[in-house]
Amino acid sequence: MPVARPTEALEIVRFELHEESFGIDAGLVIEVFHAAEVTPLPHAPSHVRGLTNRMGEILPLLDLAPLLGLEPIGASAAGATRCVVIGRDRRPDFGFLVSGVSGVSFVSEAGLLPLPEGTAGGTARDFVKGVTAEALIVLDGDLILRDPRLVVSMDS
Repeated sequence: MPVARPTEALEIVRFELHEESFGIDAGLVIEVFHAAEVTPLPHAPSHVRGLTNRMGEILPLLDLAPLLGLEPIGASAAGATRCVVIGRDRRPDFGFLVSGVSGVSFVSEAGLLPLPEGTAGGTARDFVKGVTAEALIVLDGDLILRDPRLVVSMDS
């Protein structure tokens, strides 16, 4: 039976970073895939894990976990890395590493609560749209895509 969309609800892709549950606007998610190879970038910031090939295009891979106050995400035992690709206008901006993806659901934007004090520091608060009563942290994908700290320039 299909899930009915509540009024004023945000459709999100649910994912995990370690044991924490997060969600991001499904309208920004282009795909979820396994990156078999990640090429590190010398002298890149620690949250930039490297580059991967996505259907013949070079895609920067980021690790949002440290920016959200969590330990970095490592590659799986099989050597593949799970990634969520987000972008504007169906054009990929970058992929970010996740521990797992648990599906798509709807959350009430009006029901989002502020991030409790002491739960995250630094950049994390900038990226959080709110938290559900079930402790799902909903990230603001538009802010993430516009944040200049997360831009990986392919020039020089």
